[in-house]
Amino acid sequence: MLSIKVSKQAGITFLLFMVYPLLSLPLILKGMLDNKKWGYFFFACFMGLLGMLYPPTGDFYRYTRDYIYIKDFNWEQFQNFLLIKQDCLLPYISYFFSRLNIPFDYSRFLYNFIAYYLLGLIYTDEINRNCYYIKRNSIYFLGMFMSVSLSLYLFRFFFSMILYAFGTYNIIYKGKKWGWIFVILSVFNHFSFFIFLAILILTKLCRFKFRKWIVILLCVLTFTISSDVLISLFTFMPTDIVNHYSTYLDGYYAGDYLKDHSIRYRISVLLSSAITYAAVIIYVITYNKKSVKSGSIVNGVLLATLLSSPFSTIAYRFATVLLLFIKIHFLNTFNGTRKQCRYLLILFLLTMLFNITDLWSSRRQICVSDLSLICYASAPQILMHTYSEQWINKNVYENGDFNHD
Repeated sequence: MLSIKVSKQAGITFLLFMVYPLLSLPLILKGMLDNKKWGYFFFACFMGLLGMLYPPTGDFYRYTRDYIYIKDFNWEQFQNFLLIKQDCLLPYISYFFSRLNIPFDYSRFLYNFIAYYLLGLIYTDEINRNCYYIKRNSIYFLGMFMSVSLSLYLFRFFFSMILYAFGTYNIIYKGKKWGWIFVILSVFNHFSFFIFLAILILTKLCRFKFRKWIVILLCVLTFTISSDVLISLFTFMPTDIVNHYSTYLDGYYAGDYLKDHSIRYRISVLLSSAITYAAVIIYVITYNKKSVKSGSIVNGVLLATLLSSPFSTIAYRFATVLLLFIKIHFLNTFNGTRKQCRYLLILFLLTMLFNITDLWSSRRQICVSDLSLICYASAPQILMHTYSEQWINKNVYENGDFNHD
């Protein structure tokens, strides 16, 4: 999967990347525009370096504390630790890194590298399948598809989203059964993806063969969904799952957390959601029942997103998954008509707007971080950079917030 054909341009890019990663970015983007796998490889490496430099705040702080906590555990103690965790992939990686004395910062490099490279594999596969129309609009497609989360703050959920999308793409679009491995890994990494696993199974069993008017009706019915009904249905699930996700359904993260943020933050959240809704409108307008093979999985994810709409945090994250699948579907069905080119431009502009608001919402984290190293440091220097336990204790509070004075 990681086999890369060496060329003169790839060699020059490698040398420049090692000496000054930021300066190599134009060559990397040129390689991506030429649909070279090495271009996506180096782009994934670049995003991995950004991940390493992102500060251990918020959820990152909790993951880092877990790494420090289990660092001296033996295997039996670690197994007992796993009993309180529903998501086991990152704990295993953390324990493996701790045994080899590898700083936890490398987990962020690993997650971002794998995620962006898998995304690149989907894109290159679609270009090879539909070379003519996509290459004519490669700049817009590249910006629309590869720009997923420049602020990198989703981490585990973002990684599971890409694992799930890559696995589902190979199962639905290419008929490859090994895609299930990536789907299962997405669940192990973030347990909420068991919902998307169920959607994929239902898609394979019966397909969500909706006519356009049914899709429109589902969108309209979203405004009448009561959170009380959904919560009552959720209580039939196993107790440990209910307890784990109760705060997202009827607690702080169901919507109350927004009250603790500024009006600007709330506007950015609403704007990000509006971008997904705009993409849904484009999906509905261009809906074609002939593309049910690819559209059925989008319909399933759309249905899950609509049902989650009363719960702010869940709906926001599900909408991120939906947006990615609408992009994949649009990429797969693109035929170069003037109307589709117009919608491609809209999706491109919306994606850029999403990235700007996403980056803006993380501006405080960026200010306290060492992300400025990307502007002048070499790749080896960045790879040697870590946020020490002393730095964390000095700059980050126990709730994951940070000192940004």
